[in-house]
Amino acid sequence: MLRFDAASTGLFGVLMLVGAPFLSDPLGLPVGVGPLFAVAHAGRRRRAAGRRPPPRHRPPLALTVVGTNAGCRVAMVVLALAGVGDLTGAGVAFLLVGAVIVAGFAEAQFLAYRRDRAG
Repeated sequence: MLRFDAASTGLFGVLMLVGAPFLSDPLGLPVGVGPLFAVAHAGRRRRAAGRRPPPRHRPPLALTVVGTNAGCRVAMVVLALAGVGDLTGAGVAFLLVGAVIVAGFAEAQFLAYRRDRAG
């Protein structure tokens, strides 16, 4: 699960970096937000992947990824609902759908952690 989380996070970061100029108008996100998301996701991807992906979860790493995912989910919901910036309806939907996806990753990561702990 850590590998999948790391790969999808890295892909999303690259898409946000490349797509920032094209997504700014339809979503209402400032152009600088795309690269910011990309850098944040690159760091998160690095933490999720670790140096060498383990055959099983490492408990501290898995819990760090769960906590990071939970924090990202909360931040996305707050940004979407607080009316920060000039988000369009599509921008609010983008953030809320992203929050649901990140919540799914957090849940899957936590379930994998519990399964590994149970042996």
